[in-house]
Amino acid sequence: IQGYEINLLLGIDKNQLKRIKWIYIEMTDFEMYKGQMKRKDIKEWFLKNNFVLSKQINIDKSEDGKIIYSDELYIKKSP
Repeated sequence: IQGYEINLLLGIDKNQLKRIKWIYIEMTDFEMYKGQMKRKDIKEWFLKNNFVLSKQINIDKSEDGKIIYSDELYIKKSP
């Protein structure tokens, strides 16, 4: 679902969201696909839904050191 991650997240209903303990997702700071949401936009969804970044791996950086994309593991905080 590359480029449509936010659509998947927005499609999770409240009952499903209660059962999800973690989400592993590829994030980017650049629009690699038309209409794709960037890291900051998707991160807002995670924060709003009580998830925190646990781990960032497979980091690909540009020559000037900016992150192009990375895989990130978000864990739901305990209530």
